[in-house]
Amino acid sequence: MAQRITTAMAYSSHHYATQLGANVTVGEMARYLAHYETRIEASTLEMARVTRTNQRLQDLDLQPGDRLVVFTQAAQPVDLPAPLRAGDRVLRLRLGGFELSSRGKRRLLIGRPDSGQNTIPDIDLRYFVPPNALDAIAGSRIWLQLQGGTWYASKQGSARVMLDDLELSNTPIMLNQSQGLRLYRTNDDPRSGVPPICDILIRQEVAQAAEDAPYLHAGQMRVQMRVGLENESQALKASENVSMGQLASSLAAYNQMTLTTDMQVCVMRLVPPQLRLDRLARGEETFLYTALNVRYARNLLRLRDIHNRAQVYVLSGSREDGEKLIGCRPDSGANGVGLDVDLYDSIVAQGHDPRLFNTLSPYYARILYNAADESWRIRLEERAHVPLFINNARVTSSAPVQLTSGDVISFGPSITSYYARLEVELSSQAE
Repeated sequence: MAQRITTAMAYSSHHYATQLGANVTVGEMARYLAHYETRIEASTLEMARVTRTNQRLQDLDLQPGDRLVVFTQAAQPVDLPAPLRAGDRVLRLRLGGFELSSRGKRRLLIGRPDSGQNTIPDIDLRYFVPPNALDAIAGSRIWLQLQGGTWYASKQGSARVMLDDLELSNTPIMLNQSQGLRLYRTNDDPRSGVPPICDILIRQEVAQAAEDAPYLHAGQMRVQMRVGLENESQALKASENVSMGQLASSLAAYNQMTLTTDMQVCVMRLVPPQLRLDRLARGEETFLYTALNVRYARNLLRLRDIHNRAQVYVLSGSREDGEKLIGCRPDSGANGVGLDVDLYDSIVAQGHDPRLFNTLSPYYARILYNAADESWRIRLEERAHVPLFINNARVTSSAPVQLTSGDVISFGPSITSYYARLEVELSSQAE
């Protein structure tokens, strides 16, 4: 008999070990983690139970709402962030519309997860640089560390990093009150005017006492907690006789991930937030868990043909990408017209003559990405003669119109009679 289960692959994770008071609740622990780790949004935690590789699905006593998470490698032990005190020096980092605070952390990492290195970056650069620049930051890391009340920056790897006018190396440089951090490819000369592949504004401030800041009372209860980076959830049907080892191997192959000898498959079950630690059923192979939220800049635009869902035009945005051209080539054999979105196939599929669409020019509109506020906009070309509709409203000027997920763009004489119609989807590079 086949069983439907929800699964996820956790390709990197951190492990916290601490001792807390018996009256501390699971909800208080979740709020503490969410306060000091900005990418956690859970109001409660899951209890993770480690399975054996030879256990079968039918032996796990799964209940409605349970899920299976495959940890591809062992978790990295890290210190639980300390409570923030008045007078502590705090860093704020801003990249586009995304902002991160160091809060109680004494070290921040900027980079990307690399194979075999189980360190979770505080700012994952995969979501902020264009796909063609990902290789330039592979293996490169920027560390921001608090030492003796002073923040320092240092770098590892081959990517070139500028802190204002100073180039970072593995020798720590003291941070000023406000500075710009810019990343370049290895062979780029930052002083030649070439644009960076990523830039981050760093600002220091003195923390004020916060009465509503969460606090965990210390005690004698030993607690194991883990946070992980997961890929998207996947629902699958599996035979009740499948083993956990077989399930993990199949999921790893499907997701193109590598399992290590420290791989674990865990059953996840939500824990009531009001439950106290002294009433929490625990064992040697259990721990509390939550996943990190990895939704960052909305720098990926998908325009999906509503009549042919498989026809998708994908555009990525960054500071160096510039404008994208949307239009229609004059005939099926034409090429080299420089279009980022060519509506020829969508127009022909609706039974229309594409020559009516581009009487004056194959260029119809421009798509613009603004990295500062992570927004996408569409702007008509001055010579465009075919009407453009966003949802039910006609665009009547060449001023840029902002796009949001769910918008429908129609090209044609009217909202009911159109040559092509596309649906807008905004997401991050990872999604």
